[in-house]
Amino acid sequence: MNFKPTLKILRWVWWEAVAGTKSLIKWIWSEGLIGTFLAGLFVILPIFLTVAIIQWLVQALKDFLGPGTFFGKLLTYSGAAIVGPDSGHVAFWLGVVFAIATIWLLGVFIKGFAKRKVDHALGTLLSQVPVFRTIYKPVSQILKLLRTDERTEMKGMTVVFCSFGSNHGVRSLALQPGPDVYTVDGVEHVIVYIPTSPVPMSGGLIFVRKEAVTPAPEISVDDVMKIYLSLGALGPQSMPAKYLEGIETETSADAESDESDSERK
Repeated sequence: MNFKPTLKILRWVWWEAVAGTKSLIKWIWSEGLIGTFLAGLFVILPIFLTVAIIQWLVQALKDFLGPGTFFGKLLTYSGAAIVGPDSGHVAFWLGVVFAIATIWLLGVFIKGFAKRKVDHALGTLLSQVPVFRTIYKPVSQILKLLRTDERTEMKGMTVVFCSFGSNHGVRSLALQPGPDVYTVDGVEHVIVYIPTSPVPMSGGLIFVRKEAVTPAPEISVDDVMKIYLSLGALGPQSMPAKYLEGIETETSADAESDESDSERK
């Protein structure tokens, strides 16, 4: 049998399909359909990611505190002591409520009466455990920095700009834990903490020449955290006005747009 005519027809169909696909893609691109789709995608994507993160957190809590886990069984036992062992899920959720109430009452007691004593006693006790102390101490210090009511730990932190490079062309927004000066190779240095984005607490400590560090007392530690957490997006809202020369903030942009709209009306 002679398959040449059939092969020619198949080739022709193939090339026509390819040409048609190219023409369709060009038309979609020229009509702006892809841009419209991407605009809608970027609107819905943050919502989707938020829902996905919440779902992941709920699943993580379920795997850690669910009825079949170790902590879940403890919660079930505590609830069963009140409603009986045959209550099942009712005993579990009652245990959850009991645990939340216990933690809240403990917080009220510590916050109102013996905050520093309990913190110090607990830290001293856990610091004696050989393996546990290597993890507990740094985690405890970090959590103290993140507490909104713990200002004593934050008083020693100073917001600074660190200059790098031969001509100081690069500056980094950092935190200086204290005023202590260290002499390294005959040169005065200070310790600064360089945060990272989007998790500021995953940065690192470095020794920087004292003359390369410029204090920025008008910037708060909270503002620094906002800038790093937002990948710089909240910079115009967090930085003082002296650092915003030539930068159009959202407020000014909105004001200008409102003025232009009123003029058109």
